Amino acid sequence: MVTPLKTLMGFSVHLNVQLKFYNLPNIKKQAIWLKYALKYISQQYEFRKISLIGHSNGGLIITYALEHNLTSHYLTVQKVMTIAAPYNLNDSSVRSETELLENLIANRKYIPNSIDMYSLAGTQSYSNDGLVPLYSVLAGRYIYQKQVKHYTQITVSGVGAEHSDLPQNQQIIMAIEQYIEK
Repeated sequence: MVTPLKTLMGFSVHLNVQLKFYNLPNIKKQAIWLKYALKYISQQYEFRKISLIGHSNGGLIITYALEHNLTSHYLTVQKVMTIAAPYNLNDSSVRSETELLENLIANRKYIPNSIDMYSLAGTQSYSNDGLVPLYSVLAGRYIYQKQVKHYTQITVSGVGAEHSDLPQNQQIIMAIEQYIEK
């Protein structure tokens, strides 16, 4: 679900899509829907700058969309925050890359270099958030680091660090307020 939220900067779009399995055709389709939705609301509400927040596969959808011409003459993405995005799917190895991660790394050059990027991870056991391995989230650095203007990685733990609880986690909410809505 895409919901525009009025912020000091204009609009933020929060995309929360949780899929129990990876499906590239579905990610591609939803990235196209995101592009059309953003074009529509940017014209409807007359704004040109936007910040995006994606939880779980929502982060993958935003990343894929950025790599495949989400931005254009009608819209500039200023900030992106992904929360528990499984860039390397369920692979917890630091030595292997899934086909998805390889694809996202190969297309990173198309991500606009003017973006401030924040990648947030949650951990219950310092290895995962109950669903997504910590390394899978951290693998986002291979996509965004040295490609965007600023890249920041934040890991939260403790109460509310379970995958499905992260969008309501107080530390995550504070990060959104501090980095996205300022």
